[in-house]
Amino acid sequence: MVIIILTGVVGHRAGLDFIGAGYLKAEDQPPPQRGKLENIKKGLKDPNPEIRQEAIAALIKLGAKEEVGEIKKLLKDEDAGVRGAAAFALGKLGAKEEIGAIKKLLKDDNPRVHGPAIYSLYALGEWSLEEATGQIKKLLTNDEARVRTAAVFLLGELKATGTIEELKKMLADNDADVRIAAIVTLGKLAGKESINEIKKLLSDPDPYVRIAAAGILGELKDRESLGEIKKLLQDSQTEVRAAAIIILMGLEAKNAVPDIKKLLSDQDAGIRAAAISALVSLEAKETIGEIRKLLKDSSPEVRSASVYALGKLEAKEAVEDLKKILKNEPEGSIRFASVMVLINLQGREAIEKEDLTRLLQDKEPEIRYNTLGLLVKIMGIERTKAHREDIKKLAQDENKQVSALAAVILKELDAK
Repeated sequence: MVIIILTGVVGHRAGLDFIGAGYLKAEDQPPPQRGKLENIKKGLKDPNPEIRQEAIAALIKLGAKEEVGEIKKLLKDEDAGVRGAAAFALGKLGAKEEIGAIKKLLKDDNPRVHGPAIYSLYALGEWSLEEATGQIKKLLTNDEARVRTAAVFLLGELKATGTIEELKKMLADNDADVRIAAIVTLGKLAGKESINEIKKLLSDPDPYVRIAAAGILGELKDRESLGEIKKLLQDSQTEVRAAAIIILMGLEAKNAVPDIKKLLSDQDAGIRAAAISALVSLEAKETIGEIRKLLKDSSPEVRSASVYALGKLEAKEAVEDLKKILKNEPEGSIRFASVMVLINLQGREAIEKEDLTRLLQDKEPEIRYNTLGLLVKIMGIERTKAHREDIKKLAQDENKQVSALAAVILKELDAK
């Protein structure tokens, strides 16, 4: 959970280095497909240094040791961030034959390169943990925030548990990204022993620091922090409220239901939708009445979430509301979702012919296709026959998938 939240946090400021943003993001991504290797390699030559770093991150994730030669070329890249990313990658990929080239980076004019090079020399067995840790600790006092941020993350990569006190001091750094890095790394190295220090940053002036602190506390399953995390539901920043919802949901904090319910009237549609999802996750059936009201919300996202929620909560009292959706809702996807929920709540008989006809004529090909599938798989042969004329028209649909499925259904109907 925490990496999902922090993916959008650590890289929120332009210019943050690979170790501070790109690599953490890469950890949250599934391994790239081998078949995409050529496209990834093209990224190594992209004019945008951020793209080059992303390509390096993908090669690390892929474990592409055969690309060490290509990565080595980037040790001389004009961009310091790319040079650092390349050095880091060589360590991750076990390229011992490149130790000499990596050592040269210790004399690079830009200190942003030094931390990744030091890490790789340790990873490749050239330096001891004590030696590497000592050198990276020196970077914690560098004037450039990006260098300090990377140094903090690298101490986490080194699993340098002997640096806990130094990392606690970084929680007070004047740069928000450094504080975020310290929160993440302390959570990783010190675990629950760091809770009291991290908890203090729930009131940090920077919203992303507040998110990071709450995320790590959630990851550490610190239920004693629930009260402070719940306060973030009323934060002035939308991103913080959204993160608090996710974290409380992950903690299965049923006592937060009343607080989350208040967000059903939040001015931000995304927050209202997230609150609905959280209430479903927390099995808060007592909020069905409030969720029913949101079927008339101005936001399609909220209306869709409401339909889904009423189905998950098995809200039979909402059947008539859902039937009205079929008549009045302009969005085909929401009408289709309502059909599925009504079938689950009341059976196929709850759906009228005209409701399905309207879906078969929807402007979105996906809705037309899914409704054809619904007819065949759920509604039964007799209900499908009643829509023969609609299906015949769809056999000439401009969308090939729709027309192909309609033709197959017509063939089956003729055979019977």
